[in-house]
Amino acid sequence: MNTAMFFKGLLIGLIMCAPVGPIGMICAQRTLAYGAAVGIASVLGAATVDGVYAAVAGFGVKIISDFVVSEETWLTIIGGVILIALGLRTGFKQSVTPEERPQGKSLARAYVTAFLFMLTNPVPMLMFAAVFAAIGLDGGQGAYVATVTFVLGVFAGSSLWAPLFVMTLSIFHPQLSPGQLNIVNKIAGAVIAGFGLIVLVVTVL
Repeated sequence: MNTAMFFKGLLIGLIMCAPVGPIGMICAQRTLAYGAAVGIASVLGAATVDGVYAAVAGFGVKIISDFVVSEETWLTIIGGVILIALGLRTGFKQSVTPEERPQGKSLARAYVTAFLFMLTNPVPMLMFAAVFAAIGLDGGQGAYVATVTFVLGVFAGSSLWAPLFVMTLSIFHPQLSPGQLNIVNKIAGAVIAGFGLIVLVVTVL
């Protein structure tokens, strides 16, 4: 394995894939409302998409990349609608006790919903395409191993945010009362829905 290329990918993953914006708000709200396990599952769902898009950009999977680019507007609109719906649902969600926190299949649902939401955002793939062009990787036969190593590094760097992000937020969770958690839900819901509305307005106009 090309260690230098792996650590380049790791650094890119840490820098480019930080859970900020609406996905960061979603992961933060889930961590505070349902605990660390659900938060980690959500961040890992988003990180998986980063890895997928990095692989698509690195190996030039033409069918997928062409589809994402050609349907960018519709994917963005779908993402905006999902954000608004998720924001409204979050805003009206009541806090739960530790005994009521989702387990088992609900952890899988947290992972899948975060994955699907991130999948509607084509920006990461375009960013990774620019990164691959900048470092001179095209996924060709001669660069196959280097590309695989770089993509693995990106996924590892993106995944590192799960424990870092969630452990930081988990410090505050025991100090929040159910009423305060309800306020967090309402604020998070308003912000998430606001992001979705902005995305729709900017895309349509």
